[in-house]
Amino acid sequence: MQRLLLALTLLPALMLPLFGGDEEKVELAEPLAKFAKLLGDWDGAGTVQMQPGMPKMDWTSHGTLSVVLDGKFILNEMELDFGGVIPRIFYRTYYGYDASRDELVCFSVGNTGQMSVSDRAYWADDETLVVVELVEQDGVEMISRSITTFKDGVHRYRWESATGAQPFELMIEGTMQRSETSFQISAEDGANSFMQVPAPAPMQKLARMAGQYVMEGDYHMFPGQPPIPVASNETIKAVFGGHVLMFHSDGIPNPATDNFEYEAFAYMVWDPTRGKFRQFWLNNMGECSSHEHGMVGENLLVSTRARWQLDTPEAVRGTLELDENGVPVRVWMDRLLSTDQPKRAFSGTYKKRSE
Repeated sequence: MQRLLLALTLLPALMLPLFGGDEEKVELAEPLAKFAKLLGDWDGAGTVQMQPGMPKMDWTSHGTLSVVLDGKFILNEMELDFGGVIPRIFYRTYYGYDASRDELVCFSVGNTGQMSVSDRAYWADDETLVVVELVEQDGVEMISRSITTFKDGVHRYRWESATGAQPFELMIEGTMQRSETSFQISAEDGANSFMQVPAPAPMQKLARMAGQYVMEGDYHMFPGQPPIPVASNETIKAVFGGHVLMFHSDGIPNPATDNFEYEAFAYMVWDPTRGKFRQFWLNNMGECSSHEHGMVGENLLVSTRARWQLDTPEAVRGTLELDENGVPVRVWMDRLLSTDQPKRAFSGTYKKRSE
């Protein structure tokens, strides 16, 4: 079953907003231009094999693909229906372009509580999208590859995987065609987990963060420059039965940033293999990343990441302080650029706001 759920996590989703709000019609950023032909409503059908050697099972899907975050990302959301053999599965998937790595990225999360982050996503040609991911499951490494071909108004999809030194096996295949009916996940379906499985204990504890806040702070874009005051309305919400925490930042414009209307989403799950929280994050500036979080002591949620930012090496540590009730009160970020000494890049405070 775990292999099946991972496979379905990577199935390209076709979306309508799950958590509310109509998206403005905006142009795609240039690196995502090839996705333009996919915008709209889609119905799909195909077969899935839960484990090698087992009979195939039929599936159908419904959804819509849309542009979000000022054209910087493609958002896909899909319902998978198995005719009552197992409960329906819902997934939210983002496609974007990571300028620091000069490549496409794919992030996905759903009501199974699993998260997928692509190791490689690229267009093999103008009609073929390939997404590759390497994961560890039950102590065994597994590599997966999805291949989606778009031609004559039809998506043709296949997902194959291999564990250890075993050969690749076809696990999922199907087609998706244009639909005249839009799909929207109900609030009830968005609130429930797959098969009503309770959220892991670490996620239940972290869910105490849920609420609405005003965050105010100072951001240092570059060392030696004066700080830029920033503020945002923050919403933290437990979704899919508490298996996923969703974070939404709605920036409060101010003259210091030319009244830029900042917006960001982040999603967090528990990874039992690593014993850490896993998160991906993206914003309407086109920035995105994925990283692990872990608890240091009882009240500090700490994340780290290291990467090349264009031609400059960068290491970042983020720290979120929680009070005795698990409510966020303070946040700060330390950054190490090139060969410089580490500097405080951001600091801020949280205050509860009325619902």
